[in-house]
Amino acid sequence: MGRIYETPLPGVGVRHDYTVSDGTRVGVITHRSGRKELLIYESSDPDTCAQSLRLDEDDEHTLAEMLGAETVSTRLTALAQEVEGLAIDWVRVADDSPFEGATLSHLAAEPYHAAMVVAVQRGDRMHPAPGAHFELHAGDVAIVVGTVSGVERLASTLRGGP
Repeated sequence: MGRIYETPLPGVGVRHDYTVSDGTRVGVITHRSGRKELLIYESSDPDTCAQSLRLDEDDEHTLAEMLGAETVSTRLTALAQEVEGLAIDWVRVADDSPFEGATLSHLAAEPYHAAMVVAVQRGDRMHPAPGAHFELHAGDVAIVVGTVSGVERLASTLRGGP
């Protein structure tokens, strides 16, 4: 297996690069917002990007599935995020979430005592430790921490599930 190089991009996110067996360099930029771009570099100049493809979440999953990594990646991510019963998830608030437009105090009043929102990313801005009056909006990414079952229940609700 080849080596993956990680390069922090201040204010943007992080870039991962890899050289495939034919010598072509490819990369992925993961923006702070979670958006990803697939990069293909010029073969004559590996520092020049020849093509960039913006991937949405469905594109990412489809590409991973095509490469056979979806199941393995999902399981590894879940394992890496569990620490002695503690789970962490990044949850996008859906348009039809019952908490769209609600404050975190409303969320705390619900029976999800085994999980809590510890930060919210809105666009390119991170809101660490938001207060009780912080309002959640569709498209926000809530960082949820708690027990595995508590995080699953809260994530399902924020995503607009039952």
